Amino acid sequence: MSKSKTLEHGLQLPASINFKAWEDGKSYTKTVSIGNRRDVGVKLSVACDGDPAFQILDAPKQPSFLGPGTSLQLKLQFRPTAEQDFHGTLIVQDEQGTTCTAPIAAFLPSLAPHVPSELNLGCVAIAQALSATLPIANSSNVEVMWRLSLPAPFVATPEFGVLSPKATIAVEVTCTMDFAKVYTGEAVLKYDADKQHGAVPVQLTARAQLPQFYVTSKQPKVKSVSPSDSVGRTVRRTGGSFDNLPPESLSTTLNVDFGELAAGQTARRVVTLANVASVDANYTLQHAYLGKPCIGIANVGAFLAGNSKSTLELAYSPRLPGSACHEDIHVQVQGGNSLTIHCHGNCAQARLQLEVDEIGFGYVAPLATATKTVILTNSSALPVLFQASSFTNDPFTVTPSSGELDALEQLTLHVEYKPYAATTYYHVISITSPQAPPLELHCHGTAATTAIETNLNQHRSAQQRYLEGLPWQSSTSRLAAEAQQSPIKPGTPSPESSAATPAPASRSTSRKNSRSAKDNPGPISFKHKDSSPLPEATSTPAPFTLDSNVINFGQCAFGSKKKVAAIPAQSFTLANHSQDELAVHWPALWLDQNGEEAPFTISPATARLSPGDDVVFTIRAAP
Repeated sequence: MSKSKTLEHGLQLPASINFKAWEDGKSYTKTVSIGNRRDVGVKLSVACDGDPAFQILDAPKQPSFLGPGTSLQLKLQFRPTAEQDFHGTLIVQDEQGTTCTAPIAAFLPSLAPHVPSELNLGCVAIAQALSATLPIANSSNVEVMWRLSLPAPFVATPEFGVLSPKATIAVEVTCTMDFAKVYTGEAVLKYDADKQHGAVPVQLTARAQLPQFYVTSKQPKVKSVSPSDSVGRTVRRTGGSFDNLPPESLSTTLNVDFGELAAGQTARRVVTLANVASVDANYTLQHAYLGKPCIGIANVGAFLAGNSKSTLELAYSPRLPGSACHEDIHVQVQGGNSLTIHCHGNCAQARLQLEVDEIGFGYVAPLATATKTVILTNSSALPVLFQASSFTNDPFTVTPSSGELDALEQLTLHVEYKPYAATTYYHVISITSPQAPPLELHCHGTAATTAIETNLNQHRSAQQRYLEGLPWQSSTSRLAAEAQQSPIKPGTPSPESSAATPAPASRSTSRKNSRSAKDNPGPISFKHKDSSPLPEATSTPAPFTLDSNVINFGQCAFGSKKKVAAIPAQSFTLANHSQDELAVHWPALWLDQNGEEAPFTISPATARLSPGDDVVFTIRAAP
């Protein structure tokens, strides 16, 4: 029964009397109240007109008296006899014939499922799926078959089914939008239950928005080379403004310069991705590089919530000395814009330089000591370690023999020559570094007797003064003539007897021509105090020789180990012509002009040769 009431002629009756959710063959009863709002009493008679399914139980046969402000309670019975709608009227009449009525109705119960009148899926980035749940409830006592029809691009899962009595099902409505706009449509729920069928409309709404990603221009620099443990945090927007992210600091391109590093070092930079749209978005990263990448990417995500930001950590590790890194990282936002991060870096080429690459000590008495200096310079912008080679019983020693040079630093090396026998020495001191190509310092000298050592400087000065007054073309012949007129006296030591191992020829003709006459006077005779001339200086062969200075493998196969193994090895012979034991050490071959490792190996890598011995070395190519 409806709670609303009407007041007619001083009598208060229900506005309508309705019977709901009824079944055929059962009886239903409602209590109807009739109130007297008049100032005087009244006699009332009641009756039920219309469909006989409506009856007043225990209806009074005589008019009932109602005092002012009192009510009459009636019991109205409904007993349906068929599955149809029933209608009737409750009639109330006073003793003066004034009539008041209230309609009575019992509609056939509806079996239509209950669904919301509208469903809003919300907002999402374009090209992404947006979903919401649509509940469908069966409040009847019978099974209901249903089917949901939706307009594109809305899709329902499931689209149809059977609902048991008093059951509810959750239907997932999905919408994938290709344009940034508001999508609306009307879904129709069709149902069929027993003898009833019909349709219920549902309004659908969804909105797509274009996501906007940016990268911040400020780059937080991370100096530590240890792995990061705290990147990738997501920060939500608060208060309707993007925290610490002014619009002028946003861009779709970013240049990240790692500077110059040494091989083996690592530098990191942190860039920030910002989603300034109110919708969540997925994104992908594409790393563009040639050959092998130098840039490593940490915290590679695929999702960024709306109005939030996240970080990417980029690590640069150079590969080859002297190489440059130019790599791009493209960030493609699904359904949105794209970003480009340009990364640059350089691998510093460490370089060591010697002031000169050859030192000649001339004549030094056996067991005496002579020292010369040479400047070693680090011409690169990075610290460089160095190590000078040394051998047992080596007359040439370098001090300091190892150390570290800072960027652009110079160091004075002291080379000490102490011959232990009357012979000629020719040694190559290798200065190696793990960061720079090796250097060679060629040192040579002759151990002379005491007589020659004592008078050497005096005769050299006298001979130089003599040469200054003569043309150079005739000086050699005049000195030669003078030497023939003044033979060496008996007992005077000669260079042939005092130098068992002859000195090698000069490494470069141009270097020899550039020296002054004082350092290299040519074939000049020197005189003793008793006016006897010294023997002329002669050019002697090197203490060791190679039978071949060029090893040519010709055209070779490369690639698989089988092809490389088929390349025939070649050999060459090294002979020791000196009267001392010769120590041979082949340093590791450095990089070629393209920055790649040289594909040659020499075996054995070390050897010792007694005087007059020779050894055969084998060289293999593995390109």
